[in-house]
Amino acid sequence: MNRIYDFEELTDSVELLNRKPPRFIIWFLIFLFGSLAISLFWICTGEINIVSNGTAIVKNKSETSIIRSQNDGVMGDIVITNGDFVKKGDLLFRFKSNKSEEIEVKAKAEGIVQFSDTIQDGDILKIGQEILSIVPKGSAKYAQLTLLAKDIKDIKLGDKVNYSFNSDTTNEELGTVTYIAAQPIFDKDLKEYVYRLEATMDFKEAQELPIGISGKVSIITGSKPIWKSLLKF
Repeated sequence: MNRIYDFEELTDSVELLNRKPPRFIIWFLIFLFGSLAISLFWICTGEINIVSNGTAIVKNKSETSIIRSQNDGVMGDIVITNGDFVKKGDLLFRFKSNKSEEIEVKAKAEGIVQFSDTIQDGDILKIGQEILSIVPKGSAKYAQLTLLAKDIKDIKLGDKVNYSFNSDTTNEELGTVTYIAAQPIFDKDLKEYVYRLEATMDFKEAQELPIGISGKVSIITGSKPIWKSLLKF
């Protein structure tokens, strides 16, 4: 026959019920609920930036002198190399036209020589082919930005720009949008319509970046509450 016990007789059960939970469990629960409260507060009050991403290429504000082939012919003697500093009137190279005329091409301005492509003596050149450019030394630089047409909608003059040129600097590479093209152009490489923009480069290392170097860019166009972003998921 089964015996019915009084609750007072179950001493182990009474001790178990009266025993306080271990202190580490109490602290764990406090930490858990505290973290949850902070997270909820952050989600309800915090904001995230809305950005449009694209590419940037460093340009020179001063006018660059571009040297093109004026006739079909053959490259003769090249007397300068990429990166050389030349003065106005310095001899750059000799060119033999298809009419067997030997032409001396001289610098129209002083600056740093940048060849458009690898060119050697004896290379065949076509009329209008870009051979090299002379970039003024020490002039201010800016960034030419390229963004897809779908990413241009909310961008306006004065928006903040973040650059990433993979340079050695640990500082933020920042700038400001100063120009937005009115119409897009078709990019043959991307096979999409893109917009050209211009922006300042407001960081110390900007002047050390070589002309023509490219990098990534993000433009901050606004912000929105974190909770709205989470609802999309």
